[in-house]
Amino acid sequence: MKKLRNMFWVWAVLIAAVSSYPNLKSPIKFAENISWDKVAHFCEYMVLAYLYYKYKVSAGLDLKSIKKHLIYMLLIIPIIDEAHQLLIPGRSFSFLDMLADALGFATIILLITIKQSRLQRCKE
Repeated sequence: MKKLRNMFWVWAVLIAAVSSYPNLKSPIKFAENISWDKVAHFCEYMVLAYLYYKYKVSAGLDLKSIKKHLIYMLLIIPIIDEAHQLLIPGRSFSFLDMLADALGFATIILLITIKQSRLQRCKE
């Protein structure tokens, strides 16, 4: 449990550190309107949500509570991340980045929901 908790917090600090880097540019575009930056936002927050999930499961927290926590995180953390970037030279607030962050969280929440429904079906 302690290892998973530490991994979660190291990942969260890493996200904050990268968000604090001035004038960070996206070197790659995946498609016309999808840059490396949006994919990175999605992936980094999906990993953060997954680490939180694993940490809390190992601590004995039930899936319903973990899902509720992740929903709160989905609503709060992307806003904090983008607001923080307003203070960094060369960075700006981006609703698309917030959307990518939220979709990363939402992916893990969806997977937890699927797992919950499968567990309930097995109990019946």
